Amino acid sequence: MRLILRELRPRTQPSNANMTLRFPMQWLFAGSFLLAGAVSAQTAKTIATSSIDQTLSTSVQLNGDYGRSIAFVGDVNGDGFGDLLVGQPLFDNGASADAGAAYLYSGNATGFSTSPLVSLLPVQAGARFGSAVTGIGDANGDGYMDFAVAAEFQDGSNTDEGAVWVFFGGSTVSQNQAGLLFGAQASAYLGTSLAGVGDVNGDGFADLAVGAPGFDGSATNTGVVRIFFGGSGTTFNAVVDVTLSGAATDYRLGSSVAGAGDVNADGFADVLAGAATASSPETNEGLGFLYLGGSTMNNVVDVTYQINQASADFGRSVSGGGDLNGDGYSDILIGAPLYDDGQTDEGGAFVYFGGATPDNVSDLTITSNQAAAQLGFRVASIGDADGDSYAEFSVSAPLLDAGATVDSGRAWIFRGRPGGLSAAADAAFSINQGGEQMGRALAGGDFNGDGYSDFFIGAPLNTEGASTGAGTAFIVRGSMLTFDATSDLTIEGAAPGVGFGTTTATGDINGDGFVDLVVGKPKKNVSSAEDGSFSAYLGSNLGLQLASQVTVDATAAGGNLGSAVATCDVNGDGFADVIVGAEKQANGQANEGFAYIYYGGQGAFNTTADKTFEMNVLNAQFGHSVACGGDVNGDGFGDVVIGAPFAENGTPNDEGLVYVFLGSTDMDTNADAILEVNQGSAFLGQSVAGIGDYNGDGFADIAAGSTGYDIAGSANGGVIWIWYGGSTFNATSDGFVGGTQNNSRMGFAVTGLGDVNGDGFDDFAASANEHDQPQVDSGATYIFLGAASPTNIANGTLSPQQATAFGGQSVGSAGDLNGDGFADVIVGAHRWDNGASADTGAAFVYFGGVTAFDTTADITLTSTTAGDAIGTSVSSGDFDGDGDVDLVVGASGFTNGDAGEGAVFIYRNRDIGRLSGPQAFSVTPLAPVEQWGRSRVSDGFFVGMEGISPRGRDKGKLELEACPPTRPFDAPQCTRFLSPSWSDVNNTASVAGLAAQATGLNGETVYHWRARAVFAPFSVGLGGAADPITPAVGPWRRMNAETGLGDVRVSSRIFADGFE
Repeated sequence: MRLILRELRPRTQPSNANMTLRFPMQWLFAGSFLLAGAVSAQTAKTIATSSIDQTLSTSVQLNGDYGRSIAFVGDVNGDGFGDLLVGQPLFDNGASADAGAAYLYSGNATGFSTSPLVSLLPVQAGARFGSAVTGIGDANGDGYMDFAVAAEFQDGSNTDEGAVWVFFGGSTVSQNQAGLLFGAQASAYLGTSLAGVGDVNGDGFADLAVGAPGFDGSATNTGVVRIFFGGSGTTFNAVVDVTLSGAATDYRLGSSVAGAGDVNADGFADVLAGAATASSPETNEGLGFLYLGGSTMNNVVDVTYQINQASADFGRSVSGGGDLNGDGYSDILIGAPLYDDGQTDEGGAFVYFGGATPDNVSDLTITSNQAAAQLGFRVASIGDADGDSYAEFSVSAPLLDAGATVDSGRAWIFRGRPGGLSAAADAAFSINQGGEQMGRALAGGDFNGDGYSDFFIGAPLNTEGASTGAGTAFIVRGSMLTFDATSDLTIEGAAPGVGFGTTTATGDINGDGFVDLVVGKPKKNVSSAEDGSFSAYLGSNLGLQLASQVTVDATAAGGNLGSAVATCDVNGDGFADVIVGAEKQANGQANEGFAYIYYGGQGAFNTTADKTFEMNVLNAQFGHSVACGGDVNGDGFGDVVIGAPFAENGTPNDEGLVYVFLGSTDMDTNADAILEVNQGSAFLGQSVAGIGDYNGDGFADIAAGSTGYDIAGSANGGVIWIWYGGSTFNATSDGFVGGTQNNSRMGFAVTGLGDVNGDGFDDFAASANEHDQPQVDSGATYIFLGAASPTNIANGTLSPQQATAFGGQSVGSAGDLNGDGFADVIVGAHRWDNGASADTGAAFVYFGGVTAFDTTADITLTSTTAGDAIGTSVSSGDFDGDGDVDLVVGASGFTNGDAGEGAVFIYRNRDIGRLSGPQAFSVTPLAPVEQWGRSRVSDGFFVGMEGISPRGRDKGKLELEACPPTRPFDAPQCTRFLSPSWSDVNNTASVAGLAAQATGLNGETVYHWRARAVFAPFSVGLGGAADPITPAVGPWRRMNAETGLGDVRVSSRIFADGFE
């Protein structure tokens, strides 16, 4: 459903006019140190239903039950990647039937080695080693992650007492246990459940909880959960530290156990346990119990959960959920596989939100609506699988029938989100093989360090090859969400014929860390026809705010104010300034054209222009195009490029001119360079753009189109011209690309893209919107890859391949829309027909990649309304500060009551994400640093970012990577920095923040950078425990979701202007 908001009348000032910086100043003085260690690969893949990325199986034994248990155990061997533990309790070890086995698989950048790093193969028949497995965390404080394996039918001194083996991680993982725990009573079944529960007593060491549901305490089968505290040393302490006991006969406490996370955000991990057959009072309804951690943790139940339905098996599975709703508290999951809700034994899963005083009222119930499906047999938190800083969770129904396929099973993922959760699954996974029982085991964790948690599913009866029921483990890699091609917000022109959305631009005008939107309305009638206007809309944590709208109307008659718009920090104060063209404004010369700059800053938007540009050339249409050129001369100020396609410098007529104005603290309005091509009717300046550092020399470069230029026999073939920046800017073109057909009009639009192929050079796109490709006037857009000596040969040609679509009417950067580390491109075709609906227009998104540019559109944005002219303009930016890019598409022909009013459509990359976009700062003075801005520090710069963990209350640091020109991220020449100390994040009592400082960088050098959050348990470092060797991380983020490579110039001084 599309939300449509009309432009506000009367005009209003921003509601957040006095907004301050998102990051408190004190965050910036924590310092940082150089980070050494493995560098993880960047990967991302769109999550799709039933998308399985890898399978693991031993495939050597019939009915081996491989995958009955599964656990993500973290980085056990210190190689920088998380590892996976899989149990096979019915494995026959020679003559020892059902002795069981467990396998540890080492993770890597792309998956898991199919050969186990460690195979654990005990020899006691019937013990069922591997019946449960778990990661513990760092139990002995050495920085390596540890794990445990249970054999619930192990005989020790007593028959079927059960046993648990604890194994410590290390650079070499030993098969010799560090600890062995026994049930100490016949038929106790110790290890039916076990879990690493975090640090429940706050001593800095991870603790282990083990369930023995058959243990007889005060009565038969009361059950018990035993908690063992971690501690320093080479062996695991086998002395029970806390005993949690069932209260009555057949409670079977310990049917399940889990670390609950920090449910009440007091800094101590909490424990969750299930008693699946407890009666209270309904027979065998089942109960769940929460035990809050503390410095002297006790065995008193703090919260009891129940659903009051007999034989529901409530508590058969329990799990901490992570922070599902973003309130800073860890949440709770409890499964009841025999729950009835219209269908017998359909099963249910129940979600309980954490809080300062947790309650036992279910906040969400999920059911299967299929008899005997047993949904809730397993529940699990899987971490943040889509990178939005909310945890996701999974629920399985291993006996679900898929049509006629009986007991194939299914597992679902449910996304975390603000406010209430949805009972509608966001992804489902099944193989549709009869009897497979997919989902008997579930787990989650980020094995490859890309910041997206991955998902693991056990199907112990799945048939692999000829091995019936051998069992399989399935791996699903986390990723960003599939982009939704339905617009989230429509802003209308609200007056006939204003052409709202003809031009658009984005930038952070008020320096609050949220990108803002500028929209031109050049056809708006103010006091006379087509005086023009533009509006600015401020970003916020909720996205663009219509209440913040500021509109500036033209005061000159018929000038087309808003004919072009751009943003650029021209005065170096860290705020994006707004550049606006008025191509037909007259002041002595008809249609000479004007351009204006409105300085950005904190507080209300200034509606009076700070700089006015006028060239006094008759019919020049100066301001037909405007752009931020980046920093072309290396002085740390953004420079302005303005096109006048009908200007002439003497003769010939209508050659067109491009004017360059150097930024400064108080820039003047005299052109510092005038660019021309000396051919009549060339119309140079039809388009202008900053194209980033195209040749990798550390200076920004610019390009301009001359659509009427005749080249190589192609009349009006058009040309794109390129000028390299430098300390001494040369006004002679450094390269050009010509159109290859008569009237193709190469150079109609041009844009910088950022780095589309990940080679460390900025790339750009240019269009010939009337090129026959091959249909008449279908239009073509060309991708040009940067290099030290660019070839200026197109790497890809993009076209809608529809007659008169005019593909390339607009071109722009789409940021890194799919999160794969490569810049993407968006192309508008405003006359494209959507079926029988003529001229609906469309915008096409093409994903970048390391190989030749893919010329097939990955996303199409359009409508079904004839004449909308979608794609008149395109832009992008991170309006809501979640670290992901959002798209803007103008539709100048849109009509909704006012003919030709125009509109812009906003497409958010995700629904409301949590604040996780980083921001660069200077300290003296305290101010943000816009792209190409100066750091004001001679050897580095500062970065701040909100500290938000999807797990709830945690400790966090900020990791920062800075790369010099021509070096892509992860290159050896890049340097990584890390905050020196851990900060309390998701503390609900105060604002949390992370900061890092890059130091030791080369002065007077442009760097591109990225940042990510690093997480560790809240009690990290206490009791002498080492920091984790491979801590949890969030996704890498770029400031404002930019993809260009000119983020900041490390410089504490200002160069003199240098043009010739």
